[in-house]
Amino acid sequence: MAVKIACHQPNFCPWFPFFYKMAMVDIFVILENVQFEKNGFQNRYKAGNGKWVTIPVSHGKELIHHKNYADGRHLATLNKMWISVLKETLGIKTVVIEDMNFGLKSTDHLIRNIQMYNGNVYVTNPDAKIKYLDEDKMIASGIDIEYCNVPKEYQKHTFDILAEYGIEGARKILSNARSTKREVIEPALSVS
Repeated sequence: MAVKIACHQPNFCPWFPFFYKMAMVDIFVILENVQFEKNGFQNRYKAGNGKWVTIPVSHGKELIHHKNYADGRHLATLNKMWISVLKETLGIKTVVIEDMNFGLKSTDHLIRNIQMYNGNVYVTNPDAKIKYLDEDKMIASGIDIEYCNVPKEYQKHTFDILAEYGIEGARKILSNARSTKREVIEPALSVS
C-alpha cells in the first residue's frame, strides 16, 4: 500500500497549492531543519491585489527552526499556527508532523524523513526537479515520485480561493485533490 508523503517549509499564510498538496498525502512533513530562504515565502505572501505582505525577520543565515521574526516571535511556531488554522478551515485530515534533523541536506534530508514514516511515494511540485530534487537518488531509495499538478484556476492565495469559492467550495476542491476523478467546482461568488 502506498504511503504518500509531502514535505514543505512552514510558509507564512501559505497559498492554496500548499494545501492542495497537503490534501493529496497521508503525511505532510513541515521542514524546519532546512535553510531559511531569503525572499522566499516563509515570512511573506502575495495578496490577490498583487501586493506583498511581508513580516521582517532577524538577520543571519540559519535554519528555519532557529529563525525569529524581527519582533522576537519564533517564525516556525507562528507560521505553523497559521497553517493549522487554515488546514482546519479547509477540512484537511492529513497528519502534519515536523521534520527530524539528521544533519543531511536536500534530497538526502527528504529521503531520511520520508523513510522515518515508512513513506514510499513522495509528492512534490513539478519545479522540484529543477530546483533541488535528485530523482534518481529518490527512486534508488525505493521512493516513487508523484508530481502535484494544481489546476491553474486554483493557483491563487488561500484567502482568494476562500473568497471566490467559499469554505465548502474550497473543501470540495481539496477532496478532488485526493482522488483521480476530478469534479468541476464552480465559484461561489463572482469576484471583480
